[in-house]
Amino acid sequence: FHEALQEFVDWLTSAEKYLASLQPVSRVLEHVLKQIEEHKQFQKDIGIHRETMLNLDKKGTHLKYFSQKQDVILIKNLLSSVQLRWE
Repeated sequence: FHEALQEFVDWLTSAEKYLASLQPVSRVLEHVLKQIEEHKQFQKDIGIHRETMLNLDKKGTHLKYFSQKQDVILIKNLLSSVQLRWE
């Protein structure tokens, strides 16, 4: 669970950096078409990672049912943090 979570957090960080580095929409058709293509690729990447997010949520929920209270709080906080960033 923790390895998968860390990999997802690393991907989220790179996705956030990518979004922050995007240029405003161009007025030049060639550039707009390129931006659209890049956006479509990013959407595909998000779609792939959506499944990862759902699986992490399932694993985390499963772990919460079989863990001690202090671990449940940690798992819940980790999942909440990742879910907020995902949204």
